[in-house]
Parts: sequence; structure tokens; C-alpha cells
Amino acid sequence: MLSMKAWKETELRLKKIVTIDVSHERVISKEKEYLKDVLKRIMSVVKTLAISNLAFCGGNEKIDDCNNGNFLRIIKMIAEFDPIMQEHLRRIRKKGIRRPCLGIVGEEVPRMSGVVKMDLEMECEVSTRFYGGGRYGGEPLFVPRNATQDHLNSDVDDEDDGFVVTYIHDENSGESKFIVMDANSPCLDIVAAVKLPSRVPYGFHGLVVHQDHFSNNPKTLSG
Repeated sequence: MLSMKAWKETELRLKKIVTIDVSHERVISKEKEYLKDVLKRIMSVVKTLAISNLAFCGGNEKIDDCNNGNFLRIIKMIAEFDPIMQEHLRRIRKKGIRRPCLGIVGEEVPRMSGVVKMDLEMECEVSTRFYGGGRYGGEPLFVPRNATQDHLNSDVDDEDDGFVVTYIHDENSGESKFIVMDANSPCLDIVAAVKLPSRVPYGFHGLVVHQDHFSNNPKTLSG
């Protein structure tokens, strides 16, 4: 009987919110609402980037780094005007979190939606090319314009004097192309494109090899 009485009394107190831990309940409730508001803003940013077919990540995922990508840049911009996101970033910086919401951009098969050339000394983007909606590419590879064997093995003054090559696949049309971009141009202009007879799988790696390598190593050609 005593247990039943205590249980009923507790039930009534819970309904009236007059338990001894009522202050903790209020804190928990307030935190839940705060996290819901944060999630709404994050999902809005994700939706905007996805609709625009823009890349989420940058060179790293640090909140205050200039190469942190579109997602974190928009989050920081919102925080300039929105107190909810201001508080969210304050907590992240206080705890030292460097990879917030990492799982949001996760995919079972990673796909590259464009190419970005970085200046590691200045820590900024130099040039960018996006492939467009539904188009994804493989690993970009730089090929020197003067692709002699000595050039490939030496440090050159103008490291941009050459081309960036890769392949792209259009998931809407099923068409694949091998493209050549001017590494010196501000938008990585496409200077040549070759339609491929079949699709190259995502994750395919390329390699620059001078023709002298095959001349001096005939076994390479025969396998």
C-alpha cells in the first residue's frame, strides 16, 4: 500500500511538474528545443547545397579554416545573425570539436562533383570547376605541358604550366568523357573532351608515364 501511494503521488507530481528534479526537467526540455532549432538550420543548409548540386566539404573540416567548404561557410554566415547558431558554434569551439556533423555528407560511394585548385601557402582556393548536375568525376591528375622525362622528375618554376585531366560520368545520360583542363586558367577551362565508349568506375586512379619509359621497358607493354 505504501508503494502504491508513493507511486500515485509521484504520478500526480509529474503531471503538475512539481517533482524535486523539476529544474533538471526544465533544463532538459530547453536543451531539446535548442537542438531541434539547430537541426532545422543544418538541414536547411544541406537541402540548399543539395538542390544547387554544390560540394559540401573543403580541404578540411575545421570551423574557422578558410578551406572548410561550402557547408561550414554557410553555417558561419548564419551564425553572424542568428543567436541559435552563434551558441552552437560557441559550444563547438569551447569543446574543441573539429568535425561537426561529419556524417551528413557521407556516401557509400564517394563521388567528386568538381575540381578545386588550392594555394597551400596562401591557404585559399585559386580556381574551381564544377561538372554540373548529375555529373561526377574521378581523381584529377596534373600533366605538365612539357612532359619530358626530365621535367617529370624535377622541380619546375611554373608548376601550373600544364593540364588537369580526369574523366566525368553523366548519371542522367549515361555518357562518360575524358576531359582536359587548362591548369593556368581561373576556371580550369576545358580545352579538350573525348567521349568514352564505356564507363570508367568511380575511384579509378591515373598515372603520368613518359613514352621513354615504355621504350626502355618493353615488358611493360607486354604485361
